[in-house]
This record gives sequence, structure tokens and C-alpha cells, in this order.
Amino acid sequence: MPIDQKNRIFTDFLNNSRFEIYHHGYRELDSAWRGGENRPPYNRLYCITGGSGTVKTSRAVIKLYPGNSYLFPINQPVDFSTETTLQKFFMHFSLQVFSLTDIFEICEPHIFSVKTGRRIKKIMKFSGASCRDMLQSESTLLELVSEFIPESCIFPGMQKKKRKFEPALKLIEKMPMGSLKLALLSRECGMSAVYFSAEFKKTFDINVKDYIIKKIMQKAKCRLSWGAESVKDTARSLGFNDEYYFSRFFKKHTGYTPSFYRNHTVQVF
Repeated sequence: MPIDQKNRIFTDFLNNSRFEIYHHGYRELDSAWRGGENRPPYNRLYCITGGSGTVKTSRAVIKLYPGNSYLFPINQPVDFSTETTLQKFFMHFSLQVFSLTDIFEICEPHIFSVKTGRRIKKIMKFSGASCRDMLQSESTLLELVSEFIPESCIFPGMQKKKRKFEPALKLIEKMPMGSLKLALLSRECGMSAVYFSAEFKKTFDINVKDYIIKKIMQKAKCRLSWGAESVKDTARSLGFNDEYYFSRFFKKHTGYTPSFYRNHTVQVF
């Protein structure tokens, strides 16, 4: 395939994907930075600016050096440490296709690291800002992340299938769980409820109800893992009026209570 055509396909893929930043910042770490993290619900990007460190995954032992950026995909257990000091910008994020599945759930990064180069200046400019301000530099971060995506994961036909469900997918992103009815979602897409359900299942290989649950659980895990709000506030933000119902719902789908999950999820900075 000609290079120009590949670039157009790749650009179209990125433009139609959902890039969401959950947490970010700059950290100066010492030898106390060591431990492990079990299947975090987001991808992690580390841009190393000084010092050195080590991250162990199931596939390799990766040395962290200044001038390089490293990506550790969603749900990948890691052990991390530094013997001296380590300075880095970090970002926890998702890059979703179909507003459903993270690209790094489908395909593991084809390389462990890339050269950060001059991009670090733009990235560091927003390292102390809010996520909203940081999105002004989203193109730089997305460009960096895209270098980790294998070419085999860019499917030209994917976006065409997605577009007919776009109105429903946007509603699922915005509306509280209790307001999401099949009749409403199908009407937004101009389909009957029966046809909508069948086509959704055929396209995404998951039924509508399970898709909604997956999205709710993904958001819940990210909010709880950060530990900045109470379980009650997390429940309300996701459309649950009853904190105890949310706790039962969360435990049913994870095996853990929200409090246990929040207290035992170690943040890797």
C-alpha cells in the first residue's frame, strides 16, 4: 500500500477514535518508587526526563531512560522500581475504537519505547495544568501514542460500520444509566428496537445491555482507582441514586466492593 494512502487511513482512524485522558502530571521519584499494579483500567504513557528506572511486564524487563517515552497497555500487570531517582511526565488514558474497545486491548504495542524528541516541551508545558487545558496539546500526545499502534490494527472498514450507531453511542456516553432505554437508543439511529439490537450485536459482537454495563464499569474503575472522591460521589456521577445499589452492581461485575477496589488499586505514577 502506498505511504500516502497508509497515512490517510491512519489519520482517518485517529480522527474517528475517542482519545480520553484520565490522569496526568509530572513526578520526581526516588528509590521508594517500587511496587506493582494488577490490571489497571487504563493505558499508561511515561515520558522520562531524568534519572532511570525499571518496569517488569509479563513480556520483558524494560529500562526507562531520559529522552524516551514508554507505553504500558490497559490491563497489563507491571512491577516498577528505581534504584536512584526518576523524573517523568505520566498520562493515564484510553484510545477507543467504536467508543467501545481500547485499541491496546485489541493489539499490544509493537514496540516498547519511542523517542520523545522536541515534543516533550509541548507536553511539559501542560503537565501542571488541568485535563481541560491539557487537551489543547492533545494532538502532540495523540501523535506520540500513535507511534505505538501496530499497522495491522488500523482497519479501514471499521469506521463505516460504526457511523450508523454514532447517535446511540453518544447518548450512552452522556446520559445516566437509568435513562438509557432500548427504544430511545434505536429511535436515535432511525431503527426499530428489534433491528437495532440485532445489528448492534452483529457489528460489535456484544449486546446493547452488556455494552452499557461495560462502559459504566470502565468509568467506575477509573474514578475509583484515582481515589479522589467518595464511593457515593462516584455512584451519583454514573447515574446511581442509591450508593448501596451501586456497590452491589459493582461487586456483581468485578467480585469486589467499590471501597475494596479503590483501597487496593495502586496508582502507578
